[in-house]
Amino acid sequence: MARPKKKEELKHEKRFPTVRCTASELSDLHKLAAESHMSLSDFIRTKSLKGEVLMSKSHDLDRYKFIYELNAIGKNLNQIAKRLNSTGVISEGIETVNRKIEDVLDLILNESPIQP
Repeated sequence: MARPKKKEELKHEKRFPTVRCTASELSDLHKLAAESHMSLSDFIRTKSLKGEVLMSKSHDLDRYKFIYELNAIGKNLNQIAKRLNSTGVISEGIETVNRKIEDVLDLILNESPIQP
């Protein structure tokens, strides 16, 4: 099935106005765009049309770190379970995974909850 066509008012043409800036200004723009999780074009367009761009909050960063850690733990746990099911031998890695799980639980219980 083909992708639905965008409405005309939502289409962005391939035109970009020429703007001159120094190398450090361009670097700053790239940095700000990355911090706001936007492409450079989206960042400049939003900033110039709306006047402000909402930057990501620090709890968003914590949430991404938390999800990354949980994902890593899940991968380790799956590898250990696969080995256990195929060989019947418990790997030493189970202690590492157990420690990581305890660290994440401590983080959850000792700090403020991470809001979605």
